[in-house]
Amino acid sequence: MCGIAGFVDSQFSEAHLLAMQQTLKHRGPDASNHFFDNGIAIAHNRLSIIDLSETANQPFFFKHWILAFNGEIYNYQSIRRELEAHYSFQTNSDTEVLIKGFDRWGVAVLDKLVGMFAFALYHSQTKDLYLVRDRLGVKPLYYSLQKGISFASEVRAFHALPIQLTIDQQSVEDYFRFGYVLGHKTIFRDIFKVRPGHYIHWRNGKAAEKCYWTIPAPVDKLTLDERAATDALEEMLTDAFIQRLVSDVPVGVFLSGGVDSSLVAALLQKNSTKKIRTFTIGFDQFAYDEMPFAKKVAEHIGTEHIDLRLNVTSAEAIFQRFYDIYDEPFSDTSGIPTALVASLAKDNGVKVVLSGDGGDEFFCGYTHYARVADMGKHLERVPNRLRYLAANMLQLLAPDSLRDSIWHGNFGHRIDRMQALLRTQGIAQLFEASISNQSTRSLERLLTFRCTNAERKLPNALSAIEQMMFWDASYFLPDDLLMKVDRATMFHSVEGREPFLDHRVIQFSQQLPLEMKFDGRTNKRILKNILSKYLPSHLIHRPKQGFSIPIFAWFGQQLDKQFDEYFSKNRIDQIGILNYQEVALELKKYQYYRKQGQQYNMEKMWRLLSFCMWHKRWVK
Repeated sequence: MCGIAGFVDSQFSEAHLLAMQQTLKHRGPDASNHFFDNGIAIAHNRLSIIDLSETANQPFFFKHWILAFNGEIYNYQSIRRELEAHYSFQTNSDTEVLIKGFDRWGVAVLDKLVGMFAFALYHSQTKDLYLVRDRLGVKPLYYSLQKGISFASEVRAFHALPIQLTIDQQSVEDYFRFGYVLGHKTIFRDIFKVRPGHYIHWRNGKAAEKCYWTIPAPVDKLTLDERAATDALEEMLTDAFIQRLVSDVPVGVFLSGGVDSSLVAALLQKNSTKKIRTFTIGFDQFAYDEMPFAKKVAEHIGTEHIDLRLNVTSAEAIFQRFYDIYDEPFSDTSGIPTALVASLAKDNGVKVVLSGDGGDEFFCGYTHYARVADMGKHLERVPNRLRYLAANMLQLLAPDSLRDSIWHGNFGHRIDRMQALLRTQGIAQLFEASISNQSTRSLERLLTFRCTNAERKLPNALSAIEQMMFWDASYFLPDDLLMKVDRATMFHSVEGREPFLDHRVIQFSQQLPLEMKFDGRTNKRILKNILSKYLPSHLIHRPKQGFSIPIFAWFGQQLDKQFDEYFSKNRIDQIGILNYQEVALELKKYQYYRKQGQQYNMEKMWRLLSFCMWHKRWVK
């Protein structure tokens, strides 16, 4: 796990490269090296995980190839055995296997890789540059086409270059709707993500985006019965989980006590000759605290368990440094405990941690899928014309002036939401409207530019629930969850691994009939069937808890101070894209409810504050 940066065909200096590299020091404190020659610049900060020797440091050179690689290739030893008939090896690293595999097979080597990776590979003779990202987007990679091509593991590195960084309006809109920036965009107009399962090929001053893998649409289903499918999945998960233990440093597991992380820990402990180390963060608010469940899971399966209960004091430091960890607007408050559990693992000598991300998106773990699907069925029974008429009647019965004057029960937001749902067409629009924190009307009042409400396309042949899972797997998973885990772990120089996101597991899961994942009552049915072999029923079948923090209870007084500071007219006017009158109105509503001991639309207030905090930290 590492940090990479560089540029090709540009007029930037070696000093610019070193400045980019320095911004990514936290991603690789074990070694820092770079290559610079005639406009070709590649830098690498190393977090040593496999082959800790200096011979495995990067950039790595072979023939005319120069490689800077972030991630892990879990099956590198089997690929190496294929290559040994053609090459000799000087290291025991997956880096050397990758560069020689590319030399042997070209981009076809990507089909052989099992792992998480983001790498830059340059050929000094042909002048080809490849920027490659893993299939599910576990590892980040960004690029800009200003003044040649530049690339980096995090957006923060581009601030070291003399390029124009203009805030992208669509990304701002998406952030306030969903809490993060979606798709290939970033918060800056001229910086882009390499999409999951894609690579950028730069040659002769032009960039071409190529796709080498996509999430398979769950159309062709297996004919296995449920028992056979369960056994096959357990075998596949066990292999994927064990592969992710490959390391020359200590490995642990984030254990929340939920189904996914419990299954990771249980299967690994079953197949281990020594105790697996598990880590849990708990909270002093019962509704948010999964620590007791995690402890019972750990005791039952026999792991070496370490936990830590947090309160506002222990979380305050991370809250203050939130935008030292994250370099784009990001409102997922679970970024705070994720950073803290990474710190807990590091303090206990663990350099690699496994988590359970991906189980919900591919095995139907979210309860709101069924609710939205039911809503969609009811709406489909009403002709579009009648639904639009009902939405227009709402506008007449509850005009904007009335919505703004009635604060009780968040009246205006509820009417806006109802109106938006009535006007949706298809499950994609309905799902986005249901998970969006703000309506188009609310956003157009908040932002100083016109909103576009861009719609993401989904495969039409899928059921409603499968379409929503596909949306989450395509956007929520890589752009929120995986980005959060990467930044939170790497900020503490800890490598995060996602064992559910083995692409072979994903391909198998997409062939399972939906009823094996959700039978109308039980979410993640097939995963729970496997887990029932290792845990008692009461530890498996319990209400789902999200991994978030009691932000209102913890930071109430502190938030008040932050709101007063960041929502001042001077600060809002400096940002330039927020309407001060609307921000002031939202603050007034919050303060009104605060005096009554109630919270008003806390998620909306946090997104506003979070954006302002980001702007102060990252926009010059």
